[in-house]
Amino acid sequence: MKKLSLFFARLSARHLVPESTVDTIAEELCNISILQQSIVKQNVSNALNGHPTGGKGGHLGPSFVRKGPKTC
Repeated sequence: MKKLSLFFARLSARHLVPESTVDTIAEELCNISILQQSIVKQNVSNALNGHPTGGKGGHLGPSFVRKGPKTC
């Protein structure tokens, strides 16, 4: 986590990337992390219930709805 914080600090300080752009990058990385966690959760659930994941990376389908507050 410390290295990620330093990365964002360097983007704005050293490379003069605007704070709004740094915020957008951080939010998108958070969204990717949430999506990855959802896919892993579904694949584990499918495996425990004896259902195959259906190939590479799994599939969330139309039933995917993020519940609860954002965790990033």
